[in-house]
Amino acid sequence: MQLVKIRKAQSRVNLVLHIPRPELDPMRFHFMDWTGNGKIGFRRLVLAPSNWLDPSDPVPVCPDCGKPFRKAQELPDNVCYVGDCLEVHDPEQAM
Repeated sequence: MQLVKIRKAQSRVNLVLHIPRPELDPMRFHFMDWTGNGKIGFRRLVLAPSNWLDPSDPVPVCPDCGKPFRKAQELPDNVCYVGDCLEVHDPEQAM
């Protein structure tokens, strides 16, 4: 029980990248393993969904929770939408 309390007291940072990987589903969140130690804290990479679409296309939604993606960048002929529901899909939240 004390070990669980110590682990939760450590600093933990999610590094969120909106970079699609060919071997992973580009519309879902992918959580990598935690790295680090007790002195410097822990961090992990999170690959978040992103999608470039035509401005006339509908806003994409998360296939797991149904939340609409957030507009991140807009160009004259393209709009980038990114997944904005990390907390819902984080496997650590269930603990």
